[in-house]
Order: sequence, then structure tokens, then C-alpha cells
Amino acid sequence: MIKPQKTINQTTELLLLTNLIKSMWNGTDSSDFDCYVKNAFEAGLSAGRYWINEYPLFAVGKIIANKTEGVIDPIESRKNMSFEGRDSASLYDALCIFSNFVSRNISDIYHSQTAYGYFDFSSSADKLNRELKKQFHMADLKPKKLSKQEQDGFVSGYTGVSASDPGSISTPEKITPRQTNYSNDEQSINYARWLTASIYSHGIKCSEVSNTINLLNTLVPVYEKYANSPINFDNGDMFLSMTKENEFIQIALKIAPPEFSSTDEFNESQKKAQAHNEMKKTETPAQKALREEQFEMEMSEMFKSLGSNEDLGKKEVVRNDRIRELISKHNFK
Repeated sequence: MIKPQKTINQTTELLLLTNLIKSMWNGTDSSDFDCYVKNAFEAGLSAGRYWINEYPLFAVGKIIANKTEGVIDPIESRKNMSFEGRDSASLYDALCIFSNFVSRNISDIYHSQTAYGYFDFSSSADKLNRELKKQFHMADLKPKKLSKQEQDGFVSGYTGVSASDPGSISTPEKITPRQTNYSNDEQSINYARWLTASIYSHGIKCSEVSNTINLLNTLVPVYEKYANSPINFDNGDMFLSMTKENEFIQIALKIAPPEFSSTDEFNESQKKAQAHNEMKKTETPAQKALREEQFEMEMSEMFKSLGSNEDLGKKEVVRNDRIRELISKHNFK
């Protein structure tokens, strides 16, 4: 049985971050410095309250496979399973439907929180920095003169959350003198603003990591036990029962609950498919041409209903607004 991942202790994380900054920055001996870091960090935690890994099932797959790299779908083999010789079974399988429900809705939640036009990190960090400057003495904050070896030691020795995405640098690296001076010299970002933004982004990332860990600890037991079990059309409610305590599953249920199938529905679909195939065997060329023409018309109408790129963009804005409204209006247990 896979052990649950260790969750983030925010108090410990704040202490580790504060001590790391003191190791590499001057101006940290003022009486209100710790409170300044705390405020910036908590602002990040609040901003990232509903941030989460956009692709949690791939993370589940890597945990179960005990791998750290690659894209691993935990139900990849399940999608190819047949039921009594019928290959379309996975379309009606409860775990596959549950997986689509999780993937679609968690991705939508992620986009609702990070969408361009809703969240602007730079503007938010600027605003936060202006507010903190009114409350705390930040004029003396500047990086210490440390050797590369000393800076590397502080970065590698940090035991808190790395808080970096692929292709980006970690929080410990962000607040090194070399990175701070580069941002000051090349991008004209003053020291205090750079530090505030770094602490703020760390809080956001800690919220995202914490939310993701909690969801993974909810999902891994499901996939560890059932990903390779026989096709089952009737146990969807069991998966909801196993995961409903997680608040992101609760939010997802508010957005679009899964529409589980059943053995009866699967059997009925197979009867219809068989009847359709029998009909095709006896149809005339004219009937075949008409059927294909109707199919093309249906596909054309389907693509028209999707709309233009502009229409899709508008629909995404509406969807994001709806999700944010759901989150704000409901108390999740």
C-alpha cells in the first residue's frame, strides 16, 4: 500500500523561508521583519487558495508507477480493456467516467484561478509591495555579498518547498544575491519589491502544492486498488464515496457531476450497435450514400456549434466566472 504524501506545515515553511532570507539578506534585523515576511507569505497563500496541479491523474500515475518523470495515465491499460469481447466497454466503465470527471473539472478549476485577465501576478505583487511599505521598514533590505559557493550552499540546503515549475527557478534561487542583483541591474526591479514578490509567489505555490498533495492522497488509493480491476459499469458511486471528503472533488461535483452508466445501459448500447451493423449489411448503395451524407451533416453541425476561436474564448470566460462564483458561494466541508 502506497503511503500518503507528507502535507505542508505552513508554520514550519514560513520559519524556514524567513531564516533563509536572513541568511542572504541585510536589513532583516528590524523588529518587524518577521511580520513583513509573514504578511507577504500569507497573502500568497490566500491568492493561491484554489490553485492546484492541472493534471492530477498524471501525478497519480507517476506515484503508482514509482516514477518521477514522464506522462503516465493510471488508466491507460484500462481504456483498452474489453468486456465479453466488446472493445467499447471502457466508454461505460465507472472508473473511466470518474477519471474524465476529475480531469475535466480540476483543469477547469485551475484555469478559473490562473486565467489571463483574472489574475495578474506582477500587478498583484506591486500592489502588495506598496501596502507592505506603508506598514514595515523595508528601505534597508538588500542582498548580502556572498560567494557563489555560499549561495549554492543555502539553496541546496533549503529543506522547505522548492516552489518551482518546470523551466523556472526555485524560491531559494530567486532570493539569492546573484538573482536579486540581476533583476535589479537588468530589469530595474528594486530589492524590496523583488523580495516581496518572491515571498508572495512562494505562498501561492505552497497553496498549490498543498492542495495537490491533499487531492493526490485522496485519489491514489482509488487507482492503486481499482485501476487494473475488471471493467465495472455499476460502481461509480463507490468512487465518489471514497473521494467526496476532498474539497476539490466537492467543487468538481458542483461544476459538473459525473454521469455514470450501468450494465443495462451498456448492454442496450451493444444491441443498438449490433442492429446498426446488421442494417449496414443489407443497405443499398443509395441508402449508404444517404447515411454517409447525414453523418457528414451532423459532424458539420457539431463543429459549427463549437463556434469560432473568439466564441470559444467568450465561453471560457463565462465558464471561469461560473466556477469562481461556485467557489465563492458555497461552504465546502
